[in-house]
Amino acid sequence: LAKQNLDGYIVGKGLVLSKFATVQRVETRVDGVASIVADANGTLTEPGLKASLKITGATYEGHPIGDATAEMHSQGKTLYVTANSNLVGAKLDAAGQVQLDGDHQAQAKLTVAGLDIGKPLALFGAGDVQVQSSVNGTATVSGPLKNPKALNGEVELSQVNVKAQGVELKAAEPLR
Repeated sequence: LAKQNLDGYIVGKGLVLSKFATVQRVETRVDGVASIVADANGTLTEPGLKASLKITGATYEGHPIGDATAEMHSQGKTLYVTANSNLVGAKLDAAGQVQLDGDHQAQAKLTVAGLDIGKPLALFGAGDVQVQSSVNGTATVSGPLKNPKALNGEVELSQVNVKAQGVELKAAEPLR
């Protein structure tokens, strides 16, 4: 432990989320099937990590909400992460990296395409509000994770079209 060595391998396939005690304890109404593969052979700052997580057939109160995947790997003292999903009808893509030493410099980007706000509203409550939208955009963040006040970020919504209760709103230009 003095050298902080890591050496491990884990595989889990067909893991039904609702069967986990933690999920049952928080009384979440989310379910799905997870698969995970992770392999590490190194140290805490150079873990030699390669991992993937997939969630398929995700549901909320029995209604299908989509799938999600995440991949992580390390190269030297840098951890790289990518994630993709089509949860509640929107396409989400995320990518980032973080240094595993020092002040943990990081950078990440999230891209959203085809977000219809009406879908999550109908699923998670406020079903009596009729909303349709198409929202596309990106969010970026960078800086030291050890000092969150020094993080920098930007959000740009390149397309915003919203129809709510018969009123239509459309952004003439990107919103920042």
